[in-house]
Amino acid sequence: MTATEVDTCVLKGTTEAVCAATLAATAAGTSTTATASTTYTGDRYWRYDAQVTGGADKLANPTACANSAPKGLNTKAVAVLSLLSAVGVAGLLAV
Repeated sequence: MTATEVDTCVLKGTTEAVCAATLAATAAGTSTTATASTTYTGDRYWRYDAQVTGGADKLANPTACANSAPKGLNTKAVAVLSLLSAVGVAGLLAV
């Protein structure tokens, strides 16, 4: 099984965020894609300003991480976590 999850949020001003989670999975030759999206406003939208106090020079020209996965994390674990995340997002959106 392989799975990929893409999460995005687009801020609309300072009062709203439109977020989507897309999960694409393939298992035993069968592929499926599911997308869930919602708009957060009011008491469901939190915004915190954060001041960069160190390392601001690294933000100017970011580079990819050489190895961003924790030790021992394999493809199957990532696929399972992605699927659980998508189910969790879908559950939150259903509320």
